[in-house]
Amino acid sequence: MRGLSHGDLSLVARLLWCVPKGAWAGMMAEVLIRANAADRYRKRLGRPHADWGDGSVASYIGMNFDLPSEPFLSAEGYMEAKLAALHGILEWRSSQKRMSGSALRIFNAAPICYSVTNICRRRGCPTPD
Repeated sequence: MRGLSHGDLSLVARLLWCVPKGAWAGMMAEVLIRANAADRYRKRLGRPHADWGDGSVASYIGMNFDLPSEPFLSAEGYMEAKLAALHGILEWRSSQKRMSGSALRIFNAAPICYSVTNICRRRGCPTPD
C-alpha cells in the first residue's frame, strides 16, 4: 500500500463515522486490504486498478464511497471515529511487519461492503447532494 497521509486518516475517519460502530473493524479491513491489493496490482501491471485505484487509501475511498465533508471534531462520534482510524492504521502496520508478505489477516473481521450514502441517511450524518 502506498504511504499514508493526514488526508488518508481523515478519509478513513469520515468513512467510519458513517457506518455503525460495530462495523468499524470490518470496514477498516476492507479499505486497507483493497488499497494494498491495488498497490500490488499497480506495481505488477503498471496501471491503477479499475475499481480500487492506485494503491492509496484516498484513491480507494474516493472511487468507492460518497462521503460527507469533514465535520468538526466536536461532531458526535467523529473524534472517536478518528481515533479508531488511527488505531486501525497502526494495527495494520504492525500486522504487516509481523507477516511480511504472508496472507493478509487483520482485525479478526471479514470485509463488509456498505452503501455509505444509505448508512449516512440512517445515522443522520450529512450526505452530499
